Amino acid sequence: MMKKYLFSNYSIVIFFLFFYYAGVFAQKQPDFPKIKPTNNINNDLEKLLLSCDSVYLAGDNKLLETTLTTALKITPKNDAKHLSRFWFYKGLLTESSTASSDSCIKNYEQAIKYAKQVADTKTITQSLGAILSLCNPEKKSGKVLRDSIAKVLQAVVDSKKDKYAEAAALLFLSRYYKLTGNDGKALQYALNAFSNYKELYQLKKISSDEVAEAAVIVSRSYGNMDQEAKQQVYLEEMRKYLVKNQVLLSYYYMYTAKNLMVTKKMSEAELYYDSLLNICKKYSNAELWNNCLDADMYLAQGFIKFGKNKEALKYSTHANTIGEIWAFDFYKAQLNYVNGKVYLALKDYTKALPYFKKAEPLALAWSYHDMRILTIENIANCYAGLGNWEQAYAYSKKLSMVKDSLTAVDTKKIFAEAEEKYQNKEKKQLINIQNEQLVFAKKQKWWLISGLLLSGLVAVLLYAIYRNKKQSANILDQKNRELDILNKKLNESNLTKTKLFGIISHDLRSPVSQLFTFLKLQQKNDIQVSEEKRDQHRQKLITSSKNLLETMEDLLLWSKSQMENFEIDIDEVDLTQLFSDTILLMQNQADAKEIRLITEIKGISSLNSDQNLLLIILRNLVQNAINHAFNQTTIYLKAGLNQNSQIYIAVINQGEVIPADQIQALIDNKQVKSKSSGYGLLIVKELASKINAVFNISSSTENGTEITLVFKTGWA
Repeated sequence: MMKKYLFSNYSIVIFFLFFYYAGVFAQKQPDFPKIKPTNNINNDLEKLLLSCDSVYLAGDNKLLETTLTTALKITPKNDAKHLSRFWFYKGLLTESSTASSDSCIKNYEQAIKYAKQVADTKTITQSLGAILSLCNPEKKSGKVLRDSIAKVLQAVVDSKKDKYAEAAALLFLSRYYKLTGNDGKALQYALNAFSNYKELYQLKKISSDEVAEAAVIVSRSYGNMDQEAKQQVYLEEMRKYLVKNQVLLSYYYMYTAKNLMVTKKMSEAELYYDSLLNICKKYSNAELWNNCLDADMYLAQGFIKFGKNKEALKYSTHANTIGEIWAFDFYKAQLNYVNGKVYLALKDYTKALPYFKKAEPLALAWSYHDMRILTIENIANCYAGLGNWEQAYAYSKKLSMVKDSLTAVDTKKIFAEAEEKYQNKEKKQLINIQNEQLVFAKKQKWWLISGLLLSGLVAVLLYAIYRNKKQSANILDQKNRELDILNKKLNESNLTKTKLFGIISHDLRSPVSQLFTFLKLQQKNDIQVSEEKRDQHRQKLITSSKNLLETMEDLLLWSKSQMENFEIDIDEVDLTQLFSDTILLMQNQADAKEIRLITEIKGISSLNSDQNLLLIILRNLVQNAINHAFNQTTIYLKAGLNQNSQIYIAVINQGEVIPADQIQALIDNKQVKSKSSGYGLLIVKELASKINAVFNISSSTENGTEITLVFKTGWA
């Protein structure tokens, strides 16, 4: 069926090219201050991006081109986020300043390339939608590209990953189905998009103006189906959401004027037109003037319909004035058609004919089939009015051929619609069968639920019995584990007690015996001993007492180390001072056997460890070395780095060789039947483990006995 106003089929292109990118429009055209560069490139790029928004909405293409040139020049090549948006605006700029759709598409493809790198679904969806509107379906490549974009947009909708991208994709798919002649699907997608936008607005994720944009698309779809009343309902719905977007307000005035003209309310229609014209003059940008151009053509055709041809000429003349500056290529067909129709109504065939002849090839190029048929018919009428019957007959014949070719297309469409209706009928029958099956399934479900409840009750009783038995078994098992732990602690306590008695007999016997000997000598020889010797004995008594006290403290410290929560104090230990302190403590015992104590430190001066524990360990090692050394020999205290760059401390003496099996027993923590070595080395090993060290023992006639304390990597 022919549309009431033919240009309603064609002007939709300009709307879809702009609606998604309009944004919030300022109340007045802003002044654009120069952006001062800063040291923060990201801030500069954000300012340039905001400038692109403002300049584009203001319709200043020259300033937009300058801004984009600067932006693309300073944006780093790896900044895909900003590059995607700048190339998108480059596409919009190209659309508004050139008729080359190929150039526009290339710019949008650049935007998509960068947007993919940062997963910017908004820019990807917007760019795809813009390309979809630029595809020329008369070219095979254009149709293929358009169809492939529609598949991508459908995938965005089906993925349900991004609600905003889904809503935008639905709007562009609405446009796609309109272009392919499926008005029903176009309306369905537009309604779904509007629902999504309202949901996003309620979640405060978008502005109300974006909901208004979606409402315009729905109203447009109803208008294309000649449902002006429904169209006006959604225009009023759009008005509720509209806040400050002047572009959307211009759509409201344009379509309201068109709908009023349909109902012959011409005066009211002109009032809305005047409001639209005021907005265009105030803000002056491409989209606003194209809406005004659309309104001029609506009103011109409306006045022709109602026989007011002079008023129609006024609006068509104004449309020509606007079109010379602002109109895109796809508007030129309908603009020429409307001008031709106005002059045809005025019976000025000479002026009408050139306009119709310009319109016919443009209508063919853009697939405006209804317009092309009427244009050919009007060309024939013009020739008839001029008395050129030969040309009138030729165009009448051409009209018949074009109608036949389009009828074949319409027949395919009718079959497609019939098939769709048949499929819908089959679906309804299938739904009825499924409903019957659902009722039967519900009855079965109740029987099944009853059986399950009974089985569940039995299962609960069995579980309760099982649980009681399991709890009893768990309690018994827990008590057994607690008893095992107590037995283990008791064994450890007995072992510690055994060690304690052994250590007391080992480490306390020597200093107490030495102290007793000095006291006995002083008692027997008190009169015979000179004052000098007496002072020496007193000094030795003091030293022996001090050794005894130190040994008692060592024993106490070892006892603490057997307990839990024993803490060590790691600090830097000076090795020279450590050796000096050890020699000072052990010098008396060494002097008694005429043993020299010599230190040797190479490659290091200090290490990180617990000084008290280290002193106890070293004193025990030196004491054992003195006890087992031959008289009048030398004991060496060495420190340095081994082949593995580990710090070591070694005590070397000349004495009886320790058998290999006894060395292994000492290392394995086994009790050793020895007069004075076993428990001392056991103390050394246990305390050494506290400071992250191990000791090694080697003994031979040539090299003597060497006990080495090696520090693992960590503190040392």
